[in-house]
Amino acid sequence: SCLRMLEGCLTETGYLLAVEFEGPVRFQLSELQVRWINAALGVLPRGLRPLPLDEKSLYPATAAENAVIGYAPPSEESIVAFDPSEAICGPQLRQLIPSIFEIVERKPFGGTLLSYMTQHFDFERTDNDAFSLAWLKVLMQIERTLTETGILDDEFVFYVTRRRDGAPASAFVAA
Repeated sequence: SCLRMLEGCLTETGYLLAVEFEGPVRFQLSELQVRWINAALGVLPRGLRPLPLDEKSLYPATAAENAVIGYAPPSEESIVAFDPSEAICGPQLRQLIPSIFEIVERKPFGGTLLSYMTQHFDFERTDNDAFSLAWLKVLMQIERTLTETGILDDEFVFYVTRRRDGAPASAFVAA
């Protein structure tokens, strides 16, 4: 109903710009996605992971360390308790938006791995640290490769849409 209302608000020459999360409902990731998140984190040097700094900061984490600090998706119950409106219709949006609007442009832009790594990689550090930035680029390339090869889908999408030809103007649009 929200999308229909937005469609009705558009004039005949109007555009709707939208950035949408099309990932899994309440972040209930597939095993494949979780394994790729952890595999990508596993290539990082220990000094970039949430581990104590020591003389082995340039080594990758051990299997035992990765088992302790690896990514585990939140339960659906914990997402509902935190925010019941969070990530409730991503897969539906992927189908509904093109069924209601004419798509002028659809640009996927990631989120498949990186958006789940905020507790595992210090993204702010990359602003001032060339070493961290270089490793962020590695993570970005892994994510890009996974989406470009069709192993995983982008979760964030930028849309430019407009009313379909012949769509009636809404009562919300001023005459």
